Amino acid sequence: LVAVKDDQKSPLWSASVKALGVKESYGALLHANGKLVLGGGSRDGKKGFVAVVDASGGKLLAEHELPARAAECGIAVAGGRLFAACED
Repeated sequence: LVAVKDDQKSPLWSASVKALGVKESYGALLHANGKLVLGGGSRDGKKGFVAVVDASGGKLLAEHELPARAAECGIAVAGGRLFAACED
């Protein structure tokens, strides 16, 4: 994950897959309230996750397991809550 401003040659920060926790597949990303939310899971759909990353520095803030893989583009924030649509 790399954050850039205007010059892509000089990233603001980057976070490796190792720093975020090695996952089989990422398929959803959104920005809300100064945080990035990543969603994904196993390719067979049996395990899922959402991870919350600080948008200003790339630090992993939280991670939550889901009962199935987060659907492609299947996460949303509304009313102060995070919603995740899962493949099952």
